[in-house]
Amino acid sequence: GIWFHAYFVTEQKPKGFKWGRGNGWVAVAEAELLSALPPDHPKRPAVLGIYRRHMAGIQKRQDTSGLWHQVLDHPELSWGTETSCSGQFAYAMARGLNRGWLDETFRETLRRALTGIASRVTPEGGLNGVCQSTSIGRDLEYYNARPKKDNDQHGFGLVLFALAEAYEMENKKTD
Repeated sequence: GIWFHAYFVTEQKPKGFKWGRGNGWVAVAEAELLSALPPDHPKRPAVLGIYRRHMAGIQKRQDTSGLWHQVLDHPELSWGTETSCSGQFAYAMARGLNRGWLDETFRETLRRALTGIASRVTPEGGLNGVCQSTSIGRDLEYYNARPKKDNDQHGFGLVLFALAEAYEMENKKTD
């Protein structure tokens, strides 16, 4: 259910690593597309199926901290968990819960994610544990050697997306 970072056209094969923020951008795009796609669109069931399979794959790879790893299919790497992709996944799950696309098993996953993300916010409003910009690497060490930064611009907006959607979920009026 999770996506490879890239596809090498010249080699006609996917890149063998499933990078967190790359999967995060797909998750955000899926949630945004489903939000805009009319309910009667003929491709909506297919898009919804792709989104649900992706979210189920992401859910299975959540770390005990509530966050997700820099490389989703290699949690053993020393890089550890990454904040920006965790924000992206939390956003996509919160949107899915808000819109009824995901079942209630995702509520606990989201709660753990938000707790993990909160642990990365500093008292000054900074954000720790964000991967610096990443292009496509040919080996696992490339991803493991990416600089981990505090207050990197790749994290703030993604975390705010997640918090805004979770806030909406928590403040929904029930009839």
